[in-house]
Amino acid sequence: MMLMLIAPLLTQSAKAEEMSAEISIRVDGLTCPFCAYGLEKKLKRLDGAEKIHIDIEKGIAHIQVVEGKKVEEKDLKQAVEDAGFTAKDIIYGRPQK
Repeated sequence: MMLMLIAPLLTQSAKAEEMSAEISIRVDGLTCPFCAYGLEKKLKRLDGAEKIHIDIEKGIAHIQVVEGKKVEEKDLKQAVEDAGFTAKDIIYGRPQK
C-alpha cells in the first residue's frame, strides 16, 4: 500500500530531473570564492535558473534550468558581465549522471 503512494512521487522526481537542461559557461577571471558568490547571485536572478554551481578551479558556472523555461544567451552573457566577468563559452546540454 505504501509503495503505491510513494511510486508516483519517485516517478515525477525522475521525470523532472530528466527534463531539466543544464547550461555551462566558461567564465574568464573567476579566481576566488567571493567572485564566485557574486556571479552566483547574478545568475540566480535569471528567470528559469533552478540550481547554480560554480567551479572556481575550472572557471565554469553550471546552471540547471527549470523544465519548460529557456534562458537566452544574451541574458546569460549580461548576468556574467554584470558580475564583472566575461563569458567565453556557453554550452547547452543535459546534466551528467
